[in-house]
Amino acid sequence: MARFVAYFLRLGTIGFGGPIALAGHIQKDLVEERRWVSKQDYLEGLAFSQLSPGPLAAQLAMYLGWLRAGTLGATTVGIAFILPSFLMVLALDSPGRKQCEQRVFVRSQLNSMILNFISGGGARA
Repeated sequence: MARFVAYFLRLGTIGFGGPIALAGHIQKDLVEERRWVSKQDYLEGLAFSQLSPGPLAAQLAMYLGWLRAGTLGATTVGIAFILPSFLMVLALDSPGRKQCEQRVFVRSQLNSMILNFISGGGARA
């Protein structure tokens, strides 16, 4: 199970191309090359994932984890697959949030200055 979880941690970290591309990587790697998952199980998981609302690749990963080790497997694989992108968003959010707050402050100051000028409190000749 550890190698299975490590695979999804790696895929969640460096995988790119959207859900269909990731599902294709999962099929190529786990069904065709490593043979950790049967083609029938993969196709059933893909069908369930496509029918369910939400992120297709993450649902497919969790379904395969569930097949492997039940609820614990689904939970562990889900966390391993989603955690890297979640941490990346948090890391990228901190600088972005600070810039956004600065822009909002500057914009509010400019709005105050413009309103003051329009109302006659600005520069007078």
